[in-house]
Amino acid sequence: MVVGSVLALVLASIFYGDWAKHRVRVSPTPRAMNLTVVADYAKLREHLLSSGTSPVDEIRGAIGERIGREYLALVQRSETLSTDQVFGLVMEFNSKVIGSKDFATRDRCHGAGRPSRVGRVGRVGRVGESLHPSRGRPLGQAVLYFYAYGLCVWLMVNAWFGFFEEYFGGDHAKVRYYSDAAYWLYLVHIPIQFEMSLWLGEYSWHPMLKFLVYLGGALVVSVPSYHFLVRSTWVGH
Repeated sequence: MVVGSVLALVLASIFYGDWAKHRVRVSPTPRAMNLTVVADYAKLREHLLSSGTSPVDEIRGAIGERIGREYLALVQRSETLSTDQVFGLVMEFNSKVIGSKDFATRDRCHGAGRPSRVGRVGRVGRVGESLHPSRGRPLGQAVLYFYAYGLCVWLMVNAWFGFFEEYFGGDHAKVRYYSDAAYWLYLVHIPIQFEMSLWLGEYSWHPMLKFLVYLGGALVVSVPSYHFLVRSTWVGH
């Protein structure tokens, strides 16, 4: 427990440091935009709807055409976006632009003052260092990180199994009740929390507060539903 906890803290600090500094994980990841790209939606909207003739304006226009009519129409009519709309827009950027193999052509890259990278098969790949300025850690460090991660998981799983067998292995009515309810709670918490995300997604609360609200909301709905609709019915048997 002690060794696994210390190792978990070390690995978490490495992960958080890399994420806070580069917005990437420890290992190499596919190039992708995250929600921070829409932090200034007014500026993003202005760029997507621009009609200039400079090389950068032409690229912005091509992005607007590439992301799809429904998303471009959403940007045109909406001065603000909900969290779900932002998520959908960023996913559209990633799938239609960042993940495209034919968008970042050599002419476009040079016209915008960005370097292009030619793949092994001789065709122009994604923009080299322009979209995501940082990469994952070197291969040796990444391998060491994930081996340590696996060791940490093995230690913590065994430690927590031992902890619960030692202190909760006896006959406890409440523990038994929630043990029986666990599978039902697992099944129903997903649609409950998904529905809650539609209500609460736009509120800029602290993540820990949102976590507690989601946890409490799922328990408030799922535990009574188990007690009255599952435990004493044919479903519970």
